[in-house]
Amino acid sequence: MCRIPLSSALGRGGHHLVIMGVFSVSVLAGIHSGCEGQGARRPPPHARRDRAFTVHVRPVTAQTMASDLHASGTVRPNREVQLTTQVQGSVTFLRVTLGQRVKQGEVLARVSTVGLFGDSQQASAEIKRLKTDIEQARQEKKDTEQLFEQKIASRQQLDDARYKLTRLEAQETQARARLAQVGEHYRGGVVKAPFGGIIAEQSVELGDYVTPGKVIGRLVDLSSVKVTVGLAEMDVPHVSPETQVRVAFPALGSMAHPGRLLAISPTADKLSGAFPVEIEVANSTGELRGGMAAKAQFILPGLRGLFVPSEAVVQRGGHDVAYVLGPSRARVEQRRCQLGVTRDGLVQVMSGLREGELLVISGNTRLRNGSSVRVASDGPGRESSSSQAKATDGSSAPAPRSSASQ
Repeated sequence: MCRIPLSSALGRGGHHLVIMGVFSVSVLAGIHSGCEGQGARRPPPHARRDRAFTVHVRPVTAQTMASDLHASGTVRPNREVQLTTQVQGSVTFLRVTLGQRVKQGEVLARVSTVGLFGDSQQASAEIKRLKTDIEQARQEKKDTEQLFEQKIASRQQLDDARYKLTRLEAQETQARARLAQVGEHYRGGVVKAPFGGIIAEQSVELGDYVTPGKVIGRLVDLSSVKVTVGLAEMDVPHVSPETQVRVAFPALGSMAHPGRLLAISPTADKLSGAFPVEIEVANSTGELRGGMAAKAQFILPGLRGLFVPSEAVVQRGGHDVAYVLGPSRARVEQRRCQLGVTRDGLVQVMSGLREGELLVISGNTRLRNGSSVRVASDGPGRESSSSQAKATDGSSAPAPRSSASQ
């Protein structure tokens, strides 16, 4: 067989083709090598999905939690009223002094009403005169009626006698109305205590000139006090007028006073979102004062149920969910939960979890249904498990809850 050198067969053009071919092979090899390197640095999607998240778990157990509600509030008087005058004039008598005790019906102030005495005298004199004139007019009418029957007096004379009596009686009615108005004005210038209590504010001095509606002082009744506190919407259904309440006042020490639940507001406060609750406390000693701080305790029966740490429940798609270990202990199952009340960092799970399941209590922020997990051997899970086990015997948790923190 005859062999012809490649260089001879291709000539000068063939020599160039060989060089280009070798260069192309080298470039393709480099590109392929770069792609292999990039693929090694970025794992495929299924590898990323199988990443194991480190989590801590705790057994789900039933607990009996202390249900006492604690809420803070302030004291205000049982009753209070602003003392006002209904007329204008000068204050001629004043018995309104800060801290003074007064009785119901006691006169606290008088306002001099210029001209009322003269008006009263004039109206009384006019009434007296009209009474005499009316007696005479009645007699004249009677006589005229007799003369008319005897055909001695005319119809016009009879009508005149009747009209005169009617006019005088109308004038007497007007005079009595003016006298009553004078009396009303006089009474409006006398300020009396509507109930027994203590003067909490003095707004005028003796001799001051006042106008109708002017506040001269404030009267409060502290025979009992009212304490207003706010309860969270989840706690309101658990209290009623029959609920036992005790109220402590930090300024007076730790002793708690028995209270009586008066009312629960049907609407929440716009600023705090809490529902105002009014409690009455007896104040026979007088040591309770308006504006004092108060701490109320609503004593409720213990609540039995499944309570888990609040951080074990997260939001997914607008729903409350929790994660438990699956049968293989290597993946988690997502459970949609219905929540109840909250107790000191624990939340009641009404449905979605079963007692005995291993619940993920930390490391759950990035979990999804079926995520791979690796259970930590120590940390919150171990410590929490021991404390959780103690609650399964039915003992109540020692720390009460505070409605204000909900």
